Parts: sequence; C-alpha cells; structure tokens
Amino acid sequence: MARMDKRLLETLRGVRTGTIMFGQSNPPEISNLLIGLCEDFGLDPRLGDFELNQRLSCDVVHQGIASSCEAHTGYRWIQGFLIYLPVHLLPVLLSPKAFFKKLEANPVSTAASTLLATARSSAFLATYISMTWYGICFWRSRVMPLFMKLTGRQYTSNVVDRTWGPLLGSFLCGFSVLIEKPHRRAEMALYVLPRAMYSMWSRVMSGRLSRKVEVTGEALMYAISMSVLLTGMVWKRDMVRPSMQGLLGWMLEIPRAKSHGNHHHHGKGKGKANAVEGSVAAVVEDKDALAAVERARSDST
Repeated sequence: MARMDKRLLETLRGVRTGTIMFGQSNPPEISNLLIGLCEDFGLDPRLGDFELNQRLSCDVVHQGIASSCEAHTGYRWIQGFLIYLPVHLLPVLLSPKAFFKKLEANPVSTAASTLLATARSSAFLATYISMTWYGICFWRSRVMPLFMKLTGRQYTSNVVDRTWGPLLGSFLCGFSVLIEKPHRRAEMALYVLPRAMYSMWSRVMSGRLSRKVEVTGEALMYAISMSVLLTGMVWKRDMVRPSMQGLLGWMLEIPRAKSHGNHHHHGKGKGKANAVEGSVAAVVEDKDALAAVERARSDST
C-alpha cells in the first residue's frame, strides 16, 4: 500500500533486528542493498553505503521522489488518493442497475452522495499512507537533529530509525480515521482489533511458547470469533453487517431472515378481522335481546 521498495524495507527490518549496522562494515549481501537502490533512482551510491554513513539519508527514504519531507508526503497523499479512488467506485460498476435507478429517481443527491463517499474513503486511505511516511520523516529529520543539538550527542540510524520513528508514524496515521463517518470508524476499529491482538500475542509470546501451542491458540481464537459470528447469523441477524449476511448465507446456505414487517402486518390484519367479527356478534346478540323484550311487552299487554 505504501509502495516502499523491498530493499528499503529489508534495510529497516535489518536496523530493527540489529543485523545492519551504520558506521560499520557489514556482510557484502547486506552492504549492497541500498547502493543498488540509489543507482536505480539516480542518487549518489555513497548515500546507500552503511559504512560511510551514520544515518540513512532522507533522499534514500524518499526513493528519489523529492528532497523535502513535506513534498514527499504530498506526493504520497496524491498517489494514494488516485489509486483508491477507482477502487471505491467498483460497487457502483458491479451493480449499475441499482445505481442508475437511484440516479434516475434523484440524480443530484445520488451523484453527490456517491462522489462524496468515494472521495472521503480515498482521502482516508491517502492520509493513512502519507501520515505513516511523514511521522517517520518528521522524527528523523526534525525531532532527532534538534535533540542531538540540545544534548550534544550523535545517534546512528540504528537508534533513530529503530523504534520511535515507526511508532510516531503509526500514531499519526491513526488520526486519519476521523475523516470517515462515525459508523465507519466503529467498523474499522473492529477490523483492526484482531490484528492488534495478534500483534500483541506474537510480541509477548515470541520464543516463550512452542510453535504448536501458538498455532493452537490462533485456531482457538478463530473458532471463537466464527462461533460468535454464526450465532449472530442465526439468532441476532440484525447485528451482522448486510454484506457479511449475504456472504455467509451464500457460503453456508443459511436461509434469509423472515420479514417481520409482513408478519406484523398480517397480525394486525388478523386482529382487525377478529375485532370486526366480535363487534358484529355483539350487535346480533343485542338485536336478539331487544326482540325478546318487545315480545315480552306485547304478551303483557
């Protein structure tokens, strides 16, 4: 999604694990990672030499797009927006009859709401991507130089790019969810929560449990999640998203929920019929009683 070069991604992973060290000699297969990247993007190959540099240059991180971190962030935003704009228009293309029916009934409102929703979702993803990039760049090109100036210490990329830069980028990109509507934010929170739990599980239990126990735990979590979802499909269908209802109903051949509206309507109609029958019976009984009173009077006279 971020379109990061694999060599740069491997470098950041190596910095994180400590297999790549700046200002020191590294194995040949590691030393040439960024040198080749710099040559491909028209940059000075010396910028990618780990032994000659204490820190990774922002020009290398930007992959030759722009020298300015802000300009690079703007480029990433536009790139992400243009990529995901047609993706969010796919539902319209997949069901054109329903869309054109709505468009024919209310053209201005339908077109405006569709374009606004598409632009909103595309802007969310574009902001998510660009804020991740900018958070890392802001830490390494703005915060750390100021910190080093104040403290008089020098830090290599093994410190600068190891934890705090990615952490700041991850923190800032989370605010992009505010672009979406409130009900969409809740859906995204439910989407992200299992991945956050998995990340914490892997982080805490890494090396402490055998792989067999880890796989068993993953399978157990999946079984519990699916049981909750399927229980909702059977007993609380209105709590499951319509798209998920259609998908699970098609895969598992679960019958559609009966329309409560029709049942309620028929119930009301039946109640009205019973009420009418009761009132007619009451009228008939009143007439019989009145006839009996009239006969009694005529007999007494």
